[in-house]
Amino acid sequence: DLQGGTISSGISVRTTGGNGSIGPSLAVPWTTTNFGLISSETPGTELFLVDGSNNIFNNYGTLRALSGQLRAAARVNNFGSIEVLGGSFILGAGWTNSGSINLLGGSLSVGGSFTRASLGNFTHQNGGLLNVIGAYDNTGDSIAISASQPWGLGDGGSISGGAINSIDGTPLLESGNATLSNATLVADINITKGRLTLDNVPLTGRQVVVTGSLTTGTTGPSQLKIPWTGTLDNDTIILEGSGIANQVVPTGAGSLTLSPGTTIRNHNGPGQIGGASNGIRSQGHVSADGTAMIVLANALDNQGTFEAKNGGFLRVDVSTTDGWVNRAGGTISGTNVLNATLTGGTWNLNNGSFDMRRSTFAKNAASVSISGASSRFLALGPLNENAGYLNFDAGFDFSTAAALTNSGLLRIGDASDLSVTTSLLLSSGSELDLLLGGTGTEQFGQIQVTQGHFKQPFIKTHIILRGPQLLARV
Repeated sequence: DLQGGTISSGISVRTTGGNGSIGPSLAVPWTTTNFGLISSETPGTELFLVDGSNNIFNNYGTLRALSGQLRAAARVNNFGSIEVLGGSFILGAGWTNSGSINLLGGSLSVGGSFTRASLGNFTHQNGGLLNVIGAYDNTGDSIAISASQPWGLGDGGSISGGAINSIDGTPLLESGNATLSNATLVADINITKGRLTLDNVPLTGRQVVVTGSLTTGTTGPSQLKIPWTGTLDNDTIILEGSGIANQVVPTGAGSLTLSPGTTIRNHNGPGQIGGASNGIRSQGHVSADGTAMIVLANALDNQGTFEAKNGGFLRVDVSTTDGWVNRAGGTISGTNVLNATLTGGTWNLNNGSFDMRRSTFAKNAASVSISGASSRFLALGPLNENAGYLNFDAGFDFSTAAALTNSGLLRIGDASDLSVTTSLLLSSGSELDLLLGGTGTEQFGQIQVTQGHFKQPFIKTHIILRGPQLLARV
């Protein structure tokens, strides 16, 4: 510790080992003045400049961060030079700059309320990160993000107003709890161990990556928090790997629309979309890839594609018995809806699983494709009618519990078997599509009717045999 009021010109204070502090931490105001050089140079260490917000640090010399962390908890009045070349410099609230700030590497975290004009003589280049941990008013101004001039939002930080543009595709970085409001955003976002709230910031054509879980302060999943109104327009949201399900969650009531070009998917870890008191209208693509994805809503309308693949598990959890547009009819039993009709949208499994919480379906009037021997769609257990598109292939086998009526397109692909109990009725105008990949075992689609027979086979029914081998086994 270095106690005292003035560091004279020609004196250098450097870290060479452990942590250190300059000036006392007192309940009464204390002023320290620097005319020399103060430099943080040791990785993994922290150097305090007058620890305590009651104190004042006047700098007429040089404050330099080369490595480790240089932290100013006191109010810093800079009349000299602040140089960030590596490591990190944390500038707390109440600072002023009448000298120069040169961010040429490492990171500079800036607290308090400030604007671009407040930064004064400010040089930002060479990949140094400007990290906002205070309230940055960007109204009437523009932030230009690039690999040379990256920007971030840190814990407690906010940016309001103006435009945020990425020149070369470099994303806006976020960690901790932060807010972006009333801004035009033409940049992607990477949320790492953070929770970013968007308020009146339309997302159009953006990619948002949400990764990691919070380990300090508020613990839990990383989140993209958005008003649950309007439309996500041609956006891609990736919920990256973590032990906790990272999330896209609402900041209030309402219903959100996913445009046809919007994709929300997980990668190397679980994810969650929505809330139990909010609606989702999806014209886009929701994908559980490799691990679990949970869709929570009190009203759901899938007009796009829901899928689970590569061992992924997609749970659809609609909290009301009448709020799921794709679930028609059925018998209500408590919070469950049984033997309903699945209507609209596309539902694809490729060695994945669907869990339709509190629902089973006796009729399919949607587009359902199930591929792979390990796929599971248990809610189709009571299926007795297909009026939509129903495809089984790549080794997926399905057995009905009772008779089956087909008035839509029933497709049985290679290495897949459909076993129907008692009878299979092919209604007038229906289509039956069998893939014939060869004469060997598991090279063709197969339908077997047990304990019964086909009803009205081939009467105004289109039978499609595809593949190089002219062999059908029905």
